[in-house]
Amino acid sequence: MLADHLDDVIGIMSIDAEGKFTCVNQKAREILLDLSNRNRLPRNLIGVSIEEVLKKRLDQTVIGRTLLTGDEVQGQLVAYGRHYCIVTTRLIRNKESQITGCTQYIFETNAPGSEDDFHVSQSFTRSLADKLGYTSTDWIDTISLEHSQQLIRCLCATDHTVPITDYCPH
Repeated sequence: MLADHLDDVIGIMSIDAEGKFTCVNQKAREILLDLSNRNRLPRNLIGVSIEEVLKKRLDQTVIGRTLLTGDEVQGQLVAYGRHYCIVTTRLIRNKESQITGCTQYIFETNAPGSEDDFHVSQSFTRSLADKLGYTSTDWIDTISLEHSQQLIRCLCATDHTVPITDYCPH
């Protein structure tokens, strides 16, 4: 049930080192459709180049810049067509620490600085903490937008190699 709700709110897409899609959920498809100025997207985007879909060079996309520069984006507000989104990117590395791809998390907000930003960010933060195994997450519903974005950056950037406690030790 939570996963169904998250698909309505959070877009998730991943590309490989060549810029080809390896994962695209429904919300990400909706945003890609708007950005592509097309009537429809190919039914299966897996293996299709992001450049082909968006008609932009890889370095002209947030996920592509992250892949090419190695600089992850943490909770940045971005306008995607008519969508305002908070975007986080995370590099994918193999066992030898070589970059093999990138994942982008997109959570849509109504407008910069709106009251809904708080709720979307808090909801995403709490869901992410829950998925990582934290058991004490009720307090997240009371934090500020800035604190929520900081916590998202921490949860995405920390390897969590120690046993998870009730709260994030970072």
